[in-house]
Amino acid sequence: MAGYIGSKRSSSLVSATEITLDGAKLKSSGNSITKSDGTTAVLSESSGVVTLNNGTIGSGVVFPAGHVIKTEMSGNISATTTSNTDVTVISPTFTTTVENSKIYIMMTLLARVQGAGNGFIYVKLYHGATILLDGYPIVGSTDGNDNRGVAAWNYLYSPNVSANTTLTFDLKINAFYASTVYINSGATPSHITFMEIAP
Repeated sequence: MAGYIGSKRSSSLVSATEITLDGAKLKSSGNSITKSDGTTAVLSESSGVVTLNNGTIGSGVVFPAGHVIKTEMSGNISATTTSNTDVTVISPTFTTTVENSKIYIMMTLLARVQGAGNGFIYVKLYHGATILLDGYPIVGSTDGNDNRGVAAWNYLYSPNVSANTTLTFDLKINAFYASTVYINSGATPSHITFMEIAP
């Protein structure tokens, strides 16, 4: 198969390993660079805008700072306790993709507190020995009623670890003043979502 490189005619198909380019551009609007099938556009251009149409982003690609790299959500969280000491509810893990990325943590827990007199639920989130959420009693009362509410919390965490590091978190609850406390006592799910942010 004959072809052209610039104004020079080639008697056979020229492989890319034989070409060195200082620069390359699409000839005009509507043109594209295709896959080896000759029809599937990998890059296309329209009105000066070049679009990546087909392909997979490799692991070596560097994302802009603040870009979301990966998102994972825990399974449904459900627990109950009457203990006034910490009880581990779930220990989700998250593996980093790039070095020194940040982890944006979003937690939504459907909480319920029952008990005579004072009753509160304490919620704590740890990474190892590091306390990310300090356990302030965000749902409860002093009147002994059946209290229900949403424990919602967001946090941008900087673990400062290398790529492919698995982080283990521990969500803990306790019942202050010996009330009975619940996470997700109804049908509405409770979750923790982790988003890795490019450094």
